[in-house]
Amino acid sequence: VYPQGEEEVVSLIALAHQRRWCLIPFGGGTCVSRAVCCPSLKDEPRPIVSVDMRKMNKVVNIDHENRLVHVEAGVTGAELTKALLQLGYTVGHEPDSMEFSTLGGWVATKASGMKRNKYGNIESIVVGVRVAGNDGVMEQGHFGRVSCGLDLTSLMLGSEGCLGIILSAVLKIHPRPEVNDNDAFLLPDMDTGLRLMKDISHFEFGSIPAS
Repeated sequence: VYPQGEEEVVSLIALAHQRRWCLIPFGGGTCVSRAVCCPSLKDEPRPIVSVDMRKMNKVVNIDHENRLVHVEAGVTGAELTKALLQLGYTVGHEPDSMEFSTLGGWVATKASGMKRNKYGNIESIVVGVRVAGNDGVMEQGHFGRVSCGLDLTSLMLGSEGCLGIILSAVLKIHPRPEVNDNDAFLLPDMDTGLRLMKDISHFEFGSIPAS
């Protein structure tokens, strides 16, 4: 099924609970851990419904003052990058699967990206999530760290779709870099390369390589 809004996801979960269906959220399908494969009939006798989130791919709003963006979970990395670059921003999260993988998948698999050296992994970028579960939509806000009770965002990071369906997320954004430059070094062996990377990571200067 291809929900196009939060209400449809909530209704689907309620129907699945009533009729004892198993729901498996689906993003870009780029996973290499076989997490999107259906379990065997022996392990899961209930009917299985794949919930493809890619029609929920809109930018909900942008908070320019606090540099935050609220985005639906089905947006792909390519779609998100294009939308933000037009507004002069970047999220900075670039996994190898960026062109096809989705925001919901990044959160659900606790994804890492090639530019984590500057922008961090997804757990350093996402500041809030909206999640649909048996009792409706859950949200905890995104105005600072949670110090009372369980942290919903932390629970959903790496949850692989087991605890609910991620509807949207609030992410940190950064000004689009004025210069995007790439370079390469040819080194004699792996040990030299490792020593070089360690030395670069200890440099104390204003600009550091993003990856």
